[in-house]
Order: sequence, then C-alpha cells, then structure tokens
Amino acid sequence: MAQDARDSEDFLERIMFVAGWSTRRRWRVALLALVAFVVISTVSYAFGFPQTVALFLAVTYLLATCGLVGLPGAWLLGILAFLTLAINSILLYSDVYGEVHVHNAAGLYTNTFSAAIILSQFVVVMIVSTAVGAVGMLLMRTHQEVVARRHTEARYRLLVEETSDVAYISDLNGHFTYVSPSATKLTGYKREQLVGMHYLELVVPEWQEATLAFYKEQFHSGLPETIFLFPIICADGDRRWVEQTVVLETDGDKVSGFHALVRDVTDRKRVEDELQSARDKAVRASRFKSQLLANVSHDLRIPLSSIMLIAEMLQKGYYGDVSEEQEERLQIIRDSGAMLQLLIKNLLDEAQLEAGKLELKMQPFPPEYFLNITSVLKPLVEQRGLRWEEDLADNLPSVLYGDVDRLKQILSNLVTNAAKFTRKGKVKLRVFQPDNAHWTFEVSDTGKGIAQNVLSHVFEPFWQEDGSITRGEQTGIGLGLSIVKQLTTCMDGSITVDSIEGEGTTFTATFPIPDAYRQQKTEEQVAEPFVEADAEITQTSKPTLPIPDEADAELLEEGGREPLNQSTDGVPSEAEESAAAKSSAEVSSEDADEEPTQPPTSDDEKSQNA
Repeated sequence: MAQDARDSEDFLERIMFVAGWSTRRRWRVALLALVAFVVISTVSYAFGFPQTVALFLAVTYLLATCGLVGLPGAWLLGILAFLTLAINSILLYSDVYGEVHVHNAAGLYTNTFSAAIILSQFVVVMIVSTAVGAVGMLLMRTHQEVVARRHTEARYRLLVEETSDVAYISDLNGHFTYVSPSATKLTGYKREQLVGMHYLELVVPEWQEATLAFYKEQFHSGLPETIFLFPIICADGDRRWVEQTVVLETDGDKVSGFHALVRDVTDRKRVEDELQSARDKAVRASRFKSQLLANVSHDLRIPLSSIMLIAEMLQKGYYGDVSEEQEERLQIIRDSGAMLQLLIKNLLDEAQLEAGKLELKMQPFPPEYFLNITSVLKPLVEQRGLRWEEDLADNLPSVLYGDVDRLKQILSNLVTNAAKFTRKGKVKLRVFQPDNAHWTFEVSDTGKGIAQNVLSHVFEPFWQEDGSITRGEQTGIGLGLSIVKQLTTCMDGSITVDSIEGEGTTFTATFPIPDAYRQQKTEEQVAEPFVEADAEITQTSKPTLPIPDEADAELLEEGGREPLNQSTDGVPSEAEESAAAKSSAEVSSEDADEEPTQPPTSDDEKSQNA
C-alpha cells in the first residue's frame, strides 16, 4: 500500500513538470502569456478575424497558462476579464435584431453573426479555459502536499535514524518489520538479521514469560501505549536493561501491529539498584540501632534499679544510721541514678519513635492540669536560683486535647533544658489559644540563647551546640529536644524555636483541638472522664522497674516494699515522693514489729552490719 502511494506520487511529479518552478519563474511565464495575448489579438484582428473571436482566443491562452503555472491570482483576474469582454461584446456590437456585424481592420463590412451563436461560443471558450486552469491549480496543490509530506517524512526518518534510541515496527505476531540503525549498536545484530526476528528472541529467558504476558494484556485490553522495563541479551551474550514504549498500530478497529521506542537504561538501572541497596542497608542499620538501644537500655535499667533501691534504703537508715556526709554521698548516688534513668528513658523513647512503635493516648483534659505539672517543675527551676513564672490565658477553652503523659514529658524536657542553660533571670510558661482550632504553650528563658547559624539543628538527634567533652554543666547526650520534636509531630502538632544570642530562647508548641472538643463545656462534663484518664496516666507514667534475679527479689522482700517507681521525665512528682515516704514508714513499722528483721541499734552491731 505504501509503495502504491509512492508510485502515484512519482507519476504526479512527472506530469507536473512546472512543480519545481519558483514563484518568480511562474510570474515570468504569466507575463510572457500576457504579451502573447496582445500579439494574438492584434494579429487576428489585422487579418480580418472578428474582434471578439480574436480576443477570446488570446484570453483562453492566458487563462490556461496562468492556471497551469499555479498563479491563482492571475487566473481569477483572467476569468474576470474574460466575462467582462464577453458581456461587452454582446451589448456593444449586437443590433436590435440580435446580430453582430463584423468589420475588418480597414473598417469595411465583412460578415454578420448571430449574437446567440457568439454567446454560446463565449460560454464554451470560458468553460474550456476555466477547466484547464482548475486542473492546473488542483495538480499544483496536490503536488505541494506531496512535497510537504515527503519533507516531513525525511525529517522524521533523519530523527529516527540519528537518535541513540531504537525504533522498530513489528507485525501482529511480534516479528520485526523495521528497525532503526541504532538497533545494531544496542543488540550487536545487523539490521538484516533483526528484520523477521521475533522480539522475544532478544529477551532474557527468565523474563520472556513476564514480557509476553505484559504485551498480551496490552493487546487484549486495547491500551494504546505502555512502558515496560526488562533485560535483553545481545549478540555477544551481554545483558542490558531497556525501557520500551510500545504503541498499538490499528487498522480501523483492529490491531495490525506495534511500533516501539527502546532506550538503553543499563546505567540508570545500576544506579537505582545501588541506591536501593544503600537504602536497604540504612533501614537495616536503623533497625539494628533501635533494637540495640532498646536492649541495652533495658539491660541497664535492671541493675540500676537495684543500685537506686539500695542507696535509698541506706540513706533512710534501714541498715543503720548514716552520717550527714554519708547521706550527701548517697544523695549524689540517687541523683546520678535519676539522671541515668532519664537517659535510659530517652534512649528507649528514641528507639520507639524511630521504629514507629510509640503508642499515644489522646484525650481531653482541663487546662488546670498544667498547674499540677508545674508544681513539680517549679522547685527544679527555683533551686537553680531562677524565677518561675506561669501564665494561663483567660481565653483558654474548658478542654484541651492531647496525650497528657507525653505532654508532661515535652514540657518537662523544655523546662529542664531552659533551666540548664540559664544562669540568672527566669523561666516562663505561657499557655494560650491562638485560634479556635489550636492551643499553644510557650517555654521561654533568659539564658545565653542559641546562635542563629545552628538554630535549625536543635531538634536533630544527638546534636549539641558544644559537642566537646568539656561542656561543663551542659550534660546529656542531645536527645531531649529531638524527642520533643517527634512527640509533638506524633500528636499532629508543631514546634518552633526563636532565640536571640545573649537574651534567651523561646520554644512554642502548638496542638490541634478536634471539632468535638472546641465547644465550651461545663466542669461536670469534663471532670468525670478526666478523673478516669488521670488515673490511667498515673499508672502508665510510673512503670515498675524490673528485678531480674532471686538476690534482688530477696532484697526487695527484705525491705518490705515494691521496686521504686520512677517518673517518665526524671523529676519525682509529689505523688512519688509521698509514695516513697509512705513506703519508708511501712518499712520502719514492720521493722519495729518483727525482731528478726529489726536493724541493729548498738554501735558495734551497726559497724558490723556496715
């Protein structure tokens, strides 16, 4: 079919010998036709031809010439002149009897014609000349379309043959009917070898079934275009990855074949595989780190709980009286143990957050709950010689929303951090509602501030502004603010930091309020669910420290108490201190009632026991 069309185009090229003429050359021919028109009309009239007949012969020649050379403007003007001449000849030269008297050049009468006959001759001449010109114009336009299509095909052919991508056409069975020259470079086969070959012969054997199924699906579904990535095997046995775009060729409603564009993506595939491998290694390393942190932290808590318990029992005189200096030393042990417990908890939290295993208990609570938290944090600030200020805005709703236990942890970390880096001045807590859908608290201090060039790093894990081993009072491993950031994000909140070096720092945490809790509620509506929630929070926020072996279990049994409960933020709450005091009193009471477990009272016995 394509060959027949090309043969027709070649025939048209041969009969349109003027097709390659330039516009200037065509106008030259038209001018020559005009000169011929004048000469023919003059000579005809001089030899005695009727004037109209001579003019019509010349006009016919002019129209045919202009049409054949493809000058539509001159052709239309010629037709207009022809019609004008015909009308004038009939009106001016015919008498009242419908006859035209013809005179020669000398003015002598020569003949008489019927006007009707002359008019019919005019019509015939006009039809013939118009038909000749129209055929010429049609042939010219068709030839121009053929030339334009050939130029387009040549450009596309050049594009296909010069590109590094492989273009091919296959029949309905998948055999190549055309391949571009770049196929030789990709596959190592010559174009003559590829034409007639089935495309599956180039596909790696283990991929042939999947490739065939993919293109069968495209054929049956009628999907016009697909992209598929698969490996091929070259003539030299080398394997390369290609990305193939296949477009269906249709003949009416039926698929007649395929044409495709194939790109060599071996290098890209190798880079992607390397990136995926590195990503998998990073994920495994992160999981290993999280598991290591969890295991190490858990194993550290077990002996640390025993150390803390023994130190407390010694400090409270269970094994005998202790001097003031000994009590101070024991307090140092307990304080250091509390710091280690906070460190262990931070490591566990970081591991849980990275593993995505942290569970939240989101619930409504009254704003006054912040007063309970600050009653514990206030002494921590004041014992460092700083002022504590708190401001609960009047426009706060009756109900806030969040995980109360984690909010306590966030607030504790921020206040502890503020107190640590503030030598004089104050630490302030401000709670307010910026809009109807959110509530916010700010922790600000008058400390040394944070440099602007490192401000964006404060929430990164293990980051510290001074990472040296001589940080002085800047204790910790840099997990507190990272945990604050991640906990805030887990509660769909956001946290920002603003700081001016030498003036202080402000951390601002904002949390959403669900639609169901945005309406103002009475105290009765809030109190009952919050009491139950507070009881659950108290239980979950004070996990019992595990005791691993019989020796530690006997030690606890001897002390007549459960293992010490530790707060989640490293700062003992009033409830914890009360529980510790109550436990100590119970121990003293039991010791007084039971002689076998009563501690020695004499100095000798005390020293022996010590």
